[in-house]
Amino acid sequence: MLSSLTSDPLPISLLLPHKFSEGIHDPITTCEHSPLTSDPSHWAHQWLTGFQNGTGTGTHLSLFLVVMRGEYDFQLKWPFRHKVTFTLLDQVGERHVSASFRPPDSSSSFQRPMSESNIASGLPEFFPLHQLHAPEATYIHEDTLALQAVIDMGT
Repeated sequence: MLSSLTSDPLPISLLLPHKFSEGIHDPITTCEHSPLTSDPSHWAHQWLTGFQNGTGTGTHLSLFLVVMRGEYDFQLKWPFRHKVTFTLLDQVGERHVSASFRPPDSSSSFQRPMSESNIASGLPEFFPLHQLHAPEATYIHEDTLALQAVIDMGT
């Protein structure tokens, strides 16, 4: 069993569609996804949260990763240092938008969680709302926004 837990890590890719309810243009809309647990060999336990209002200015879609306490935390190497890439998927064309970040060692958001979860951290100005809601934009289709999160476990 242990050998399967120590195999070479591969990137984790998660497709996270979010269906908007009424108020798709509400500047305080928040979408949160249930905790995401990767393949047991990677022990990654995160939660993705997104905000249409960026850093509270009503200008950007923000995407954050929350590191949550997990059953195998004692076996992980801390702090969490893996490259995280968020992609906003163009649902009709090929104009996908990606941005990545590598957590800084000094950030408390990526240390071993001492409570249920750490403070969210990520990309506060991921994508401008005026481009997301532009008439020619095809990022929102049938009131659904599709995001992909990739965690490169090999880095």
